Amino acid sequence: MCRKGLMLLPTPHPDRSSYVNSLGSAFMVRFKQSGQAVDLEEAISLYRETLILCPAIHPIRSQTGQVADLEECISLHRESFMLRSAPHPLRSDSLNNLASAVKTRFDRAGQVADLEEAISLHRDSLILRPAPHPDRSASLNNLANAVLTRFKQTGQAVDLEEAISLYRESLKLHLAPHPDRSMLLNNLGNAVKTRFEKTGQVADLEEAISLHRESLMLRSAPHPLRSDSLNNLGAAVLTRFQQTGQVADLEESISLHRESLGLLPAPHPNRSISLTNLGNAVLMRFHRAGQVADLEEAISLHRDSLILRPALHPGRSRSLAGLANAIITRFWQTGQAVDLEEAISLYRESLKLRPAPHPVRSALLDNLGVAVMTRFQQIGRAVDLEEAISLHRDSLTLRPTPHPDRSMSLMNLGSAVMVRFQQTGQMVDLDEAISLYRGSLMLRPAPHVDRSKSLNNLGIAAAQTWARCADERNHTSALEAYQLAIQLYPLVSMLASSISSRTQLLADKLDPHLPADAAACAIRLGQLEQAVELLEEGRAIFWSQALQFRTPLDDLWQAHPDLAHKLQDLSQALEWSSFRDSQMSLREDARGVVTMEAEAATFRRLHEDRLATLERIRALEGFNQFLFPQNIESLKRAAARGPVVLLNANLASCDALIVTPTGVQHVPLSINLTGLDIATLAASVYSAASKSRLPQTIQDSLKSLVQEAGGSRSGLDEEDRKQRPSAQSRPNRPPPDILRDVLAILWRSVVRPVIVTLKLKSIEGLPRVWWCPTGLFSILPVHAAGIYHTTMGDLENASEYMISSYTPTLRSLLVPPPIINRHPLQMLVVIQPETEGYNALHGTREEMRRIERHVPSPSLVKFGSVGAPPSNVEAVLGHLPHVSIAHFACHGVQDRDPLESALLLNDGRLDIATIMKLPLPNASLAFLSACETAQGDLRHINEAMHLAATMLFAGFRGVVGTMWSIADPDGPVIADEFYGHLFQGHEDGSQPDCTQAARALHLAVINLRKRFQEGSFLRWVPFVHYGL
Repeated sequence: MCRKGLMLLPTPHPDRSSYVNSLGSAFMVRFKQSGQAVDLEEAISLYRETLILCPAIHPIRSQTGQVADLEECISLHRESFMLRSAPHPLRSDSLNNLASAVKTRFDRAGQVADLEEAISLHRDSLILRPAPHPDRSASLNNLANAVLTRFKQTGQAVDLEEAISLYRESLKLHLAPHPDRSMLLNNLGNAVKTRFEKTGQVADLEEAISLHRESLMLRSAPHPLRSDSLNNLGAAVLTRFQQTGQVADLEESISLHRESLGLLPAPHPNRSISLTNLGNAVLMRFHRAGQVADLEEAISLHRDSLILRPALHPGRSRSLAGLANAIITRFWQTGQAVDLEEAISLYRESLKLRPAPHPVRSALLDNLGVAVMTRFQQIGRAVDLEEAISLHRDSLTLRPTPHPDRSMSLMNLGSAVMVRFQQTGQMVDLDEAISLYRGSLMLRPAPHVDRSKSLNNLGIAAAQTWARCADERNHTSALEAYQLAIQLYPLVSMLASSISSRTQLLADKLDPHLPADAAACAIRLGQLEQAVELLEEGRAIFWSQALQFRTPLDDLWQAHPDLAHKLQDLSQALEWSSFRDSQMSLREDARGVVTMEAEAATFRRLHEDRLATLERIRALEGFNQFLFPQNIESLKRAAARGPVVLLNANLASCDALIVTPTGVQHVPLSINLTGLDIATLAASVYSAASKSRLPQTIQDSLKSLVQEAGGSRSGLDEEDRKQRPSAQSRPNRPPPDILRDVLAILWRSVVRPVIVTLKLKSIEGLPRVWWCPTGLFSILPVHAAGIYHTTMGDLENASEYMISSYTPTLRSLLVPPPIINRHPLQMLVVIQPETEGYNALHGTREEMRRIERHVPSPSLVKFGSVGAPPSNVEAVLGHLPHVSIAHFACHGVQDRDPLESALLLNDGRLDIATIMKLPLPNASLAFLSACETAQGDLRHINEAMHLAATMLFAGFRGVVGTMWSIADPDGPVIADEFYGHLFQGHEDGSQPDCTQAARALHLAVINLRKRFQEGSFLRWVPFVHYGL
């Protein structure tokens, strides 16, 4: 129609300019849909004719990246502006067009003068478009775009706030179904996401996702800008994944970017954007899951993007950097030098395209600095080290306070300077590095739930790096750094809205060795009480956060019942919210997605309210330390019933800290042991317990440890050893021999020094001792340490001197003892003789009969035995809150996901996550006569993620569990002896004193041990007691 109209309107017809402009716009729309350059060229030609006829032109030529065209565009707009002096009715148009063109030139070249001029011109245009001018919304949006760009350049918060305010006003002027509303939603979403990245306010990220979802809904296929909304939503959801670790967000982001790419076939000009974004998301999944296919796909996507962005393309620098990031990741996986060299080359080219003062130059300097430092670490060229330091200094210069990335630059420069110190030994470098780490940490956000995970993690990384470097060089700031790092540890998982994401974040983000190193540093400096506090605060963070929701509030109820009631309600709501299913299927419709996000927002608001309530409580007299980590004076109360021995090891030392009500004693164990030795012992125990082959290198290390500990191998005398083949000729040593060596080493190097310090004697009425093992010590059967070769007459072991119990933390012992009430005893006994896919446990029926010998029938609630209901999960769960003792005789499994570790019942799994939900007000004792119920998990070595610890969390004061698989016939023997001792004097069905459970197990295990010949360690060692 427009073409026919033009034929009827030859030059100089007064309406020809309008028709030419309309036809140009039509070609522009078709170009945006098709990506065909011929349409773009036709549009430019028509717009130029419009300018000749009537001074107004649109800066569309900017899409091809031709600098000459951009300069011509600016020149033409200036001419149009000069010809439209006030009060020309179209002057605001000229101001707007010129501002947009100048802003485009800033985006290309980064000249601050251009950005300032663009902002000034947009402000002038906005003044000329007061409400209700039809184009006011456009001016608001354009000014917001320019001001937001200045924020990204300078980091001035006032610009960010102004941009958001302008976007909001613009959006209000375009209610649905206005065609520009989706664009404004997108822009506001991007601005709010930017504020989240600066301040860490999680509400901003949730709002950004909500805005982008609404924009996407308004751009249903075949909307030409649907791909933009898909890209922006994909980026926002990916950011949320980085904060919460929810895999569903990562998968959704990849899905959104794939859909966006599918809408942009070649030669669409925005295809390269989608290729880059999808490449970044897939690379993130590689970092999460380690699938090489993802890494290779990411590299391929970034290469395709780069091909579509030849020289002079404004997005080429981003594609170069994206490809470099993927390539250097592959180098870190494979060590191929060619990848490192290519990455450095790509970073250099990208940097050249972003001269100062371009806003992304500082990030490119940092990336190139890291790559060059990596090359130095590979080949040792001093010039690379100096260049890396120089690059990081330049980056820091471009990130003055309050730049949001200044903390990262400080840490990167600190790391580079620390490497130079390690090379030269110049103390000035060490002091500067420590100063830089401290500066980085001081810029971290406040420890608040409503702060960005990425910023919190950056603070933790800075503190960890500072602590490590200072400790290695005995710098005076080491202990300060360790303390700051551990104080930040809970922030990693504070925001996680489900228990599964909490465990994932703790495993992914925290250095598992740092608490042990921190304690070792404190011990070395003679700060024994602080060492105990560091071990307590830096471990079992998962349980510490979960227990906060169940902490008794007796003092608060008495003094301030209104606040106690509010805190209790908020804690209960948060606890139940965290048990929700954190996984979301990508097949769910938009309503399901929004519901999940609404639940996450509710979780965040509950957390905000709870923290605000805690602040109010802590402001009250006498409550200033309310629910803060407990200090040493509180922790010493855990030893009221007997000493608690913390066992700690790192690469440099091995120590025992004995906590008593009066203080802390240090027992150095490093004379014979180091952290590497503990790793050898842990590997040996695992091999023996699983009956798998022990590698020869570990066998050799174990042999050396036996000799260093002052004993002959396996307690054998010279004549015995002559009659047996050497370890080198026996590739598979029997598990009993391995365990005998381990127990002998633990006796001589760990347990006996503790006994000597405590001055314990082998007498009647043995004292209670609680072992609190940290790190790999939690794998070791310390309670069974001893010399067990009776033919030499030197039998000596821990059970002769003490009754051993374990505790995951000191806090776990700071609970009141079980109440011995006058109500009739209720005891739950669950057996599961047959489980599909597992060996039959015929002994469980006999185990039930043995229990029935000691516990009156009216007191028993039985499942799984003849005449009793089947041991179905729901039925068992229904009875657990009402019993004081629970006994399970069934298979147990330790899962890779610790929350899936479970007892196997008749119709399914009774797992950790399910047990955690139960409030058990009557619980006193749990007996888990199942395999692996107290087995430590290596991936969560500091978190005590096993069934025995879960039972303690759920409310049981004491738990009997097993460190590895037990023999089916042994369950009835142990149960018979155990309950015989526990119920002595309670045959009438009265409640027994469950604090005597450790003593009962102690006697039962001694009886089991006597039933076998020497070497039966696999049978009796695994039984352990946890708790009071």
